[in-house]
Amino acid sequence: MDSRQIHIAWFTLIFENPSGLRVTRLSTDSRRKPNTPEQLRRMSVALSPPRHRSSQAYRAVGWAGLLAGSLDITVAFVEAGLEGRSPVRLLQGIAGGLLGVSSFRGGLATAALGAFFHFLIATTAAAVFYLVSRKLKFLVEHPIPSGLLYGGAVYTFMRYFVLPISAYHTKIVLPPTAQLIRDVGVHMFMVGLPISMMVWKYSK
Repeated sequence: MDSRQIHIAWFTLIFENPSGLRVTRLSTDSRRKPNTPEQLRRMSVALSPPRHRSSQAYRAVGWAGLLAGSLDITVAFVEAGLEGRSPVRLLQGIAGGLLGVSSFRGGLATAALGAFFHFLIATTAAAVFYLVSRKLKFLVEHPIPSGLLYGGAVYTFMRYFVLPISAYHTKIVLPPTAQLIRDVGVHMFMVGLPISMMVWKYSK
């Protein structure tokens, strides 16, 4: 077979089976056995088709956002109940970040909008963690400390960056120590940790 035929064969292989070249390389590298769990994980990711990896990403972000949002709002409902506020009132308060105090006159419609905003924020936080973890692998390799720290970061961002520009125009002040510890703890264990664990689960 001359060089022209070799080139034609390669072009046929690549265009008719785009993954062919990649498989050939992987089969060559497979002679060297992976030594660590991380190498095994990377090899499994490399061998998985792009469509499968995309599906895993959607599942990781979707389930992480749903779990974190559910846990966080459950704690908020309990706290609101202890203070004599109804779940509807709480959800209207979330919608008030966009609508202002008029959200408390909107009934169930603004409560539903508040629930939508809450889970949208949780899912966005999950998506950010997932995307960053594609570059910073230690976030997946150490999901527990990473998740706890990320929860604290989410609290800081929401408290000191989002609330001041919301319709409430909240001033940047440090809350009482007990409230600060409680709120940061909730975000660490009910937001950051569920997100990191779900991303870790779907990154294996």
